[in-house]
Amino acid sequence: RTVRIPNYVAQGLRKIRKVGQEFILENGEGPGATDLQEELGIDAGHLDRLMKGAKSTVSLDQSLSDGDLRLGEVLVDLRTTSPHRQVEETSRDELLRQVLGTLTRRERLVLELRYGLTESQSYTLEEVSQVLGISRERVRQIEGNAIKRLQSPIRANRLRGLLD
Repeated sequence: RTVRIPNYVAQGLRKIRKVGQEFILENGEGPGATDLQEELGIDAGHLDRLMKGAKSTVSLDQSLSDGDLRLGEVLVDLRTTSPHRQVEETSRDELLRQVLGTLTRRERLVLELRYGLTESQSYTLEEVSQVLGISRERVRQIEGNAIKRLQSPIRANRLRGLLD
């Protein structure tokens, strides 16, 4: 997630870097927290907040090594799905709908509930039996029959496409 840093914070970070570099040139070592507080005229809490920000910020406008690209241009948002992946998922879902469409309504519903095919949650035999108002044994039988029907050569060949 992109987080914009307020200008006053960015200015504070630049001052800390500048003071730190000058301190190193004068003393041959990095400044301590007390040195930075005195030089910048700020309290320990304010310095601590700025230092935490300095450790975790990177500008999206920062040039990469070749100079032509900026960091913000090459970052990938992992929360989004690539167009290629979206097409694959849509094709898979459509194929699954077509194959399940060859089953009876009850068989399709049992498989959808048992294996979470339409929701992200799968249900136990007991839960499915309560939803459908039938016994657990009957749910198991319907599930078994549906799986046998899906194993027929024509349906099985279509389902193999889902595994690739």
